[in-house]
Amino acid sequence: MTLTATFNDARGVPRPAVRIRFTPESNPAPDQGGVLSAKEIEVTTDNNGAISLDLEQGLYLVTIGNAKRDTFRIVVDDSAASADLRSLMVVLGPLGSMYAPASGSNYQKRAGDLQLYNVDTGMFNAVGFVGSAGSESPSFGDGDVSATALNWKAGLSNYGLNYQLKDTKLQWKNPGTALYHTVWVIGGAGMETLSWEAGEAQFISAGIVPLQMVNARVRDGYLQYKNRDTGKYHTLFTLGEDGATSVQIGTAET
Repeated sequence: MTLTATFNDARGVPRPAVRIRFTPESNPAPDQGGVLSAKEIEVTTDNNGAISLDLEQGLYLVTIGNAKRDTFRIVVDDSAASADLRSLMVVLGPLGSMYAPASGSNYQKRAGDLQLYNVDTGMFNAVGFVGSAGSESPSFGDGDVSATALNWKAGLSNYGLNYQLKDTKLQWKNPGTALYHTVWVIGGAGMETLSWEAGEAQFISAGIVPLQMVNARVRDGYLQYKNRDTGKYHTLFTLGEDGATSVQIGTAET
Protein backbone atom coordinates (compact mmCIF):
# COMPACT_ATOMS: atom_id res chain seq x y z
CA MET A 1 0.00 0.00 0.00
CA THR A 2 1.19 3.54 -0.80
CA LEU A 3 1.07 5.90 2.17
CA THR A 4 1.13 9.69 2.03
CA ALA A 5 1.32 12.17 4.89
CA THR A 6 2.24 15.73 5.80
CA PHE A 7 3.87 16.56 9.14
CA ASN A 8 3.40 20.00 10.72
CA ASP A 9 4.38 21.59 14.00
CA ALA A 10 1.91 22.91 16.58
CA ARG A 11 1.54 26.15 14.58
CA GLY A 12 0.60 24.27 11.42
CA VAL A 13 3.97 24.99 9.78
CA PRO A 14 5.39 22.10 7.70
CA ARG A 15 8.37 20.26 9.18
CA PRO A 16 11.02 19.66 6.49
CA ALA A 17 13.99 17.26 6.78
CA VAL A 18 12.44 15.26 9.65
CA ARG A 19 13.14 11.53 9.87
CA ILE A 20 10.03 9.33 10.01
CA ARG A 21 10.68 5.73 11.05
CA PHE A 22 8.33 2.79 10.46
CA THR A 23 9.11 -0.18 12.72
CA PRO A 24 7.25 -3.42 11.84
CA GLU A 25 5.54 -4.94 14.88
CA SER A 26 3.92 -7.92 13.18
CA ASN A 27 7.37 -9.54 13.27
CA PRO A 28 9.46 -11.13 14.65
CA ALA A 29 7.40 -14.29 14.38
CA PRO A 30 8.30 -18.00 14.38
CA ASP A 31 8.52 -19.81 11.05
CA GLN A 32 9.29 -23.40 10.07
CA GLY A 33 12.69 -22.29 8.81
CA GLY A 34 13.56 -19.98 11.70
CA VAL A 35 12.46 -16.52 12.86
CA LEU A 36 10.85 -14.05 10.47
CA SER A 37 12.10 -10.49 10.90
CA ALA A 38 11.57 -7.19 9.11
CA LYS A 39 13.78 -4.13 8.69
CA GLU A 40 12.95 -0.70 10.02
CA ILE A 41 12.07 1.72 7.24
CA GLU A 42 13.06 5.37 7.39
CA VAL A 43 12.07 8.31 5.18
CA THR A 44 12.70 12.06 5.42
CA THR A 45 10.06 14.75 4.93
CA ASP A 46 10.49 17.08 1.95
CA ASN A 47 10.42 20.89 2.03
CA ASN A 48 6.63 20.76 2.48
CA GLY A 49 6.81 18.29 5.35
CA ALA A 50 5.42 15.53 3.12
CA ILE A 51 6.33 11.88 2.62
CA SER A 52 5.21 9.09 0.32
CA LEU A 53 6.26 5.45 0.59
CA ASP A 54 5.12 1.89 -0.01
CA LEU A 55 4.68 -0.48 2.93
CA GLU A 56 3.86 -4.16 3.14
CA GLN A 57 0.87 -5.44 5.11
CA GLY A 58 1.22 -5.33 8.88
CA LEU A 59 1.27 -3.33 12.10
CA TYR A 60 3.85 -0.54 12.36
CA LEU A 61 5.12 1.77 15.07
CA VAL A 62 5.67 5.22 13.53
CA THR A 63 8.24 7.55 15.15
CA ILE A 64 8.56 11.22 14.23
CA GLY A 65 12.06 12.62 14.69
CA ASN A 66 13.70 12.01 18.06
CA ALA A 67 10.88 12.93 20.43
CA LYS A 68 9.90 9.89 22.49
CA ARG A 69 6.24 10.92 22.66
CA ASP A 70 5.91 11.50 18.90
CA THR A 71 4.91 7.92 18.17
CA PHE A 72 1.75 6.20 17.01
CA ARG A 73 0.72 2.98 15.32
CA ILE A 74 -0.81 2.21 11.95
CA VAL A 75 -2.34 -0.91 10.41
CA VAL A 76 -1.43 -1.35 6.74
CA ASP A 77 -3.54 -3.61 4.57
CA ASP A 78 -2.45 -5.85 1.68
CA SER A 79 -3.65 -3.47 -1.03
CA ALA A 80 -2.41 -1.64 -4.12
CA ALA A 81 -4.41 1.44 -3.11
CA SER A 82 -3.11 4.71 -1.68
CA ALA A 83 -4.08 6.00 1.74
CA ASP A 84 -3.60 9.06 3.91
CA LEU A 85 -1.55 8.00 6.94
CA ARG A 86 -4.13 9.54 9.28
CA SER A 87 -6.79 7.09 8.14
CA LEU A 88 -4.67 4.11 9.20
CA MET A 89 -3.85 5.27 12.74
CA VAL A 90 -4.93 2.98 15.58
CA VAL A 91 -4.75 2.83 19.35
CA LEU A 92 -3.71 -0.49 20.84
CA GLY A 93 -4.28 -1.89 24.30
CA PRO A 94 -7.30 -2.67 26.48
CA LEU A 95 -10.31 -0.76 25.17
CA GLY A 96 -12.35 -1.29 28.32
CA SER A 97 -16.04 -0.45 28.29
CA MET A 98 -15.88 2.88 26.45
CA TYR A 99 -14.39 2.45 22.99
CA ALA A 100 -15.16 0.43 19.88
CA PRO A 101 -12.70 -2.16 18.54
CA ALA A 102 -11.59 -1.93 14.89
CA SER A 103 -13.31 -5.24 14.05
CA GLY A 104 -16.67 -6.54 15.20
CA SER A 105 -19.21 -9.20 14.28
CA ASN A 106 -20.76 -7.15 11.45
CA TYR A 107 -18.13 -4.51 10.68
CA GLN A 108 -14.42 -3.83 10.34
CA LYS A 109 -11.92 -1.18 9.34
CA ARG A 110 -9.70 -2.30 6.46
CA ALA A 111 -7.35 -0.23 4.28
CA GLY A 112 -8.79 2.89 5.92
CA ASP A 113 -12.42 2.02 5.07
CA LEU A 114 -15.34 1.24 7.37
CA GLN A 115 -16.93 -1.95 6.03
CA LEU A 116 -20.08 -3.99 6.81
CA TYR A 117 -20.32 -7.77 6.76
CA ASN A 118 -22.13 -9.30 3.77
CA VAL A 119 -24.32 -12.20 4.91
CA ASP A 120 -24.52 -13.63 1.36
CA THR A 121 -20.84 -13.60 0.39
CA GLY A 122 -19.08 -13.69 3.76
CA MET A 123 -17.04 -10.67 2.64
CA PHE A 124 -17.06 -7.05 3.83
CA ASN A 125 -18.31 -4.04 1.80
CA ALA A 126 -17.12 -0.46 2.29
CA VAL A 127 -19.95 1.98 3.04
CA GLY A 128 -20.59 5.37 1.50
CA PHE A 129 -22.85 7.51 -0.68
CA VAL A 130 -23.06 8.45 -4.35
CA GLY A 131 -24.95 11.21 -6.14
CA SER A 132 -25.06 14.98 -6.15
CA ALA A 133 -26.19 17.06 -3.17
CA GLY A 134 -29.87 16.38 -2.47
CA SER A 135 -29.87 13.22 -4.62
CA GLU A 136 -27.62 10.95 -2.58
CA SER A 137 -28.09 7.22 -2.16
CA PRO A 138 -26.14 4.62 -0.17
CA SER A 139 -23.33 2.88 -2.02
CA PHE A 140 -21.27 -0.19 -1.14
CA GLY A 141 -17.85 -1.23 -2.38
CA ASP A 142 -16.76 -4.61 -3.72
CA GLY A 143 -16.34 -7.46 -1.26
CA ASP A 144 -13.18 -7.57 0.84
CA VAL A 145 -11.71 -10.22 3.15
CA SER A 146 -11.62 -10.14 6.94
CA ALA A 147 -9.10 -7.92 8.71
CA THR A 148 -9.62 -9.41 12.17
CA ALA A 149 -6.03 -10.64 12.41
CA LEU A 150 -4.68 -7.18 11.57
CA ASN A 151 -7.10 -5.37 13.87
CA TRP A 152 -6.33 -7.45 16.95
CA LYS A 153 -6.44 -5.16 20.02
CA ALA A 154 -6.88 -2.09 17.80
CA GLY A 155 -9.51 0.60 18.30
CA LEU A 156 -11.79 2.04 15.60
CA SER A 157 -10.27 5.46 14.94
CA ASN A 158 -12.43 8.58 14.60
CA TYR A 159 -11.52 9.05 10.95
CA GLY A 160 -11.04 6.88 7.86
CA LEU A 161 -11.13 7.16 4.09
CA ASN A 162 -14.92 6.74 3.88
CA TYR A 163 -16.22 7.80 7.31
CA GLN A 164 -15.70 10.17 10.20
CA LEU A 165 -16.92 10.86 13.72
CA LYS A 166 -18.19 14.43 14.09
CA ASP A 167 -20.02 15.74 17.16
CA THR A 168 -20.23 12.09 18.30
CA LYS A 169 -22.16 11.21 15.11
CA LEU A 170 -20.89 8.47 12.81
CA GLN A 171 -20.95 9.72 9.21
CA TRP A 172 -20.41 8.10 5.78
CA LYS A 173 -18.59 9.90 2.99
CA ASN A 174 -19.81 10.80 -0.49
CA PRO A 175 -16.61 10.86 -2.61
CA GLY A 176 -18.38 12.82 -5.35
CA THR A 177 -19.17 15.78 -3.10
CA ALA A 178 -16.46 15.15 -0.45
CA LEU A 179 -19.19 15.61 2.19
CA TYR A 180 -20.12 13.33 5.08
CA HIS A 181 -23.66 12.24 6.01
CA THR A 182 -24.99 11.20 9.42
CA VAL A 183 -26.81 7.87 8.94
CA TRP A 184 -29.99 6.82 10.76
CA VAL A 185 -32.67 4.14 10.54
CA ILE A 186 -36.30 5.31 10.27
CA GLY A 187 -39.70 3.59 10.14
CA GLY A 188 -41.78 1.21 12.21
CA ALA A 189 -41.38 -2.54 12.61
CA GLY A 190 -41.01 -4.23 9.23
CA MET A 191 -40.85 -0.86 7.43
CA GLU A 192 -37.35 0.27 8.41
CA THR A 193 -35.11 1.99 5.91
CA LEU A 194 -31.97 4.12 5.98
CA SER A 195 -32.12 7.89 6.27
CA TRP A 196 -29.34 10.46 6.24
CA GLU A 197 -28.76 14.09 7.02
CA ALA A 198 -27.38 16.77 4.71
CA GLY A 199 -23.68 16.53 3.99
CA GLU A 200 -21.10 18.14 6.25
CA ALA A 201 -17.47 19.08 5.68
CA GLN A 202 -14.57 16.86 6.64
CA PHE A 203 -13.65 16.88 10.31
CA ILE A 204 -10.48 15.03 11.30
CA SER A 205 -10.04 14.33 14.99
CA ALA A 206 -7.71 12.07 16.90
CA GLY A 207 -9.10 9.36 19.11
CA ILE A 208 -11.22 6.23 19.13
CA VAL A 209 -14.92 5.86 18.32
CA PRO A 210 -16.91 5.45 21.58
CA LEU A 211 -19.26 2.52 22.06
CA GLN A 212 -22.20 4.93 22.34
CA MET A 213 -22.74 7.66 19.73
CA VAL A 214 -25.62 10.00 18.90
CA ASN A 215 -26.82 7.91 15.94
CA ALA A 216 -25.15 4.56 16.52
CA ARG A 217 -23.57 2.24 19.04
CA VAL A 218 -21.41 -0.88 19.26
CA ARG A 219 -23.01 -3.51 21.49
CA ASP A 220 -21.86 -7.12 21.94
CA GLY A 221 -19.54 -6.68 18.97
CA TYR A 222 -22.22 -5.40 16.58
CA LEU A 223 -22.35 -1.94 15.00
CA GLN A 224 -25.96 -0.76 15.28
CA TYR A 225 -27.68 2.39 14.01
CA LYS A 226 -30.40 4.23 15.89
CA ASN A 227 -33.97 4.42 14.61
CA ARG A 228 -34.86 8.10 14.79
CA ASP A 229 -38.58 7.27 14.94
CA THR A 230 -38.60 4.54 17.59
CA GLY A 231 -35.42 5.24 19.54
CA LYS A 232 -34.34 1.60 19.12
CA TYR A 233 -31.23 0.24 17.40
CA HIS A 234 -30.71 -1.98 14.35
CA THR A 235 -27.71 -4.05 13.29
CA LEU A 236 -26.73 -3.38 9.67
CA PHE A 237 -25.41 -5.96 7.23
CA THR A 238 -24.94 -5.97 3.47
CA LEU A 239 -26.49 -8.37 0.96
CA GLY A 240 -25.76 -9.44 -2.62
CA GLU A 241 -22.84 -9.84 -4.97
CA ASP A 242 -20.48 -7.08 -6.11
CA GLY A 243 -22.31 -4.51 -8.21
CA ALA A 244 -25.68 -5.44 -6.70
CA THR A 245 -25.04 -4.93 -3.00
CA SER A 246 -27.73 -3.52 -0.72
CA VAL A 247 -28.21 -3.07 3.01
CA GLN A 248 -30.05 -5.37 5.42
CA ILE A 249 -31.55 -3.80 8.54
CA GLY A 250 -31.86 -6.12 11.52
CA THR A 251 -34.68 -6.30 14.03
CA ALA A 252 -35.08 -3.55 16.60
CA GLU A 253 -33.24 -3.74 19.93
CA THR A 254 -33.58 -1.54 22.98
